[in-house]
Amino acid sequence: MKKNRIEMFKRIGILGLHRNSGVTHLTLLMAQYLSGCLGHKVTVLEKSGRNDLASLSNYYSVSEKWTNGFKLHGIQFLIKGNVTENDDYNNDFKNRCVLIDFGTNYKEVMEVKDKLDIVIFVFMNAPWYQAEDLLLRYMTDEKTQLKKTAICNMATKKSLTQGLKLPIRPSVLGLEPDFFNPTTEAIHLFESVLRID
Repeated sequence: MKKNRIEMFKRIGILGLHRNSGVTHLTLLMAQYLSGCLGHKVTVLEKSGRNDLASLSNYYSVSEKWTNGFKLHGIQFLIKGNVTENDDYNNDFKNRCVLIDFGTNYKEVMEVKDKLDIVIFVFMNAPWYQAEDLLLRYMTDEKTQLKKTAICNMATKKSLTQGLKLPIRPSVLGLEPDFFNPTTEAIHLFESVLRID
């Protein structure tokens, strides 16, 4: 069910503070929210270097497929695209919401920071991931003036209050079993994180 259009950030970078934080999963959930719930045209770029998104076209029936990407659930996926290029597949970026899955590649974020409206840091609430230190460093990095937020993935608010001393209060997202069908909890979270105030 499509909601009334809300003014949202359109250039969204998603960065994991550690491996296996759920960046790709969160990217797919957010893409489905923007496309399926709000009716935006959405493009997803993979800049993690892992080719996780490319494997989606092998598991699902895709409506369109080409050398550098494919379309699935109305979302355009560019597996070899570049946010700075201007070719047949991304010359209409100005009319689309663009989500970039950076994996844990902070260097890549810094290279395109001027083209992003918001960076979402994703982490899991386990002390061995050392998310505290990275979150503090990235959130206070003065080289980036863009909006930043953090999401603790696969957690509960109660679990977040135990153990970690974080520099900010992150949003919390519980287990989302189907990344092409965000729950009400995920939808409310994305509304609050992506809405332009």
